[in-house]
Amino acid sequence: PVISVYTREFETIFESVSSDMTMRLVDDNYDIIYSTNKDEVGTALSGDIARLVYDRDGSVSDGTNMVTSVVCNSSNWRIICSMPVTVITDDIRQIQFFTHAISLGLLFILVIFGYYALKRASAPISTLMNSLEEKSEHDQLTGLINKLSFEKLVDAMILTGSQGDVVAFIMFDMDNFKSVNDNFGHSAGDDVLRKFAYVLTENFDKDALIGRLGGDEFAMFISYSAINADAARLRTQRQLADFRTEFDKVFWEYKEKCNLSVSVGVVLTDSLTTEYDVLYRKADEALYKSKNNGKNRDTYI
Repeated sequence: PVISVYTREFETIFESVSSDMTMRLVDDNYDIIYSTNKDEVGTALSGDIARLVYDRDGSVSDGTNMVTSVVCNSSNWRIICSMPVTVITDDIRQIQFFTHAISLGLLFILVIFGYYALKRASAPISTLMNSLEEKSEHDQLTGLINKLSFEKLVDAMILTGSQGDVVAFIMFDMDNFKSVNDNFGHSAGDDVLRKFAYVLTENFDKDALIGRLGGDEFAMFISYSAINADAARLRTQRQLADFRTEFDKVFWEYKEKCNLSVSVGVVLTDSLTTEYDVLYRKADEALYKSKNNGKNRDTYI
């Protein structure tokens, strides 16, 4: 009856024991009273396992089996569990595999996270650098390219031009601009410079390169393709005429009160071997002649 009670209890307790593990209840003679391997019930504990656990509590291994022995009552009955060492090592390998897999997965996640974090962190820096670069190339008041950038771009356009193209280098200088600042203040003068840049961009070819060289001095470079020098001159004259008409409309108040006008110097050439410095010097010479000959006029060289 006692064995029957133990059997029922152990079947309940060990119902979910792994199939790789054998659970036994042995008496003080190491005879098996209960076992999850029912074929062992009523037999003596096998010699290999008995030697490992004889009068010993705790866990021990002989390289083949891992055996644990625990005394469970005053009669020295014992619960003995055994499992093949290979099962344990397989489990350890699986744990190691999953540990490595999880580690690699976490590393991958960290790399992706780091990449996007760095990208998000660098985006404002990149935007700032682009903004600084753009500011270094453009005039902050008018938005046109500055003198240094204008020079570099003109040289680049000359080098990449086609033989036979006609180029126009035009310089603009506002007459009596100082009077605007003196009578209306520098904020009005700044407004005149901004509007002047707008009138230039609106009345010449869209691919014309326009820059502010400093103060109220502006310059323009236009490359004409598939037309001769005479046709290029007529086209330039027509665009300058349209520009002057628009200038008079926009700045009529300053024309009346400050005698504001524009002097222009123009160089037209079909030689693409000409350098920026040569074009600038000739256009500046033409501009000087416009100034000396009464201002508010165009002079061609």
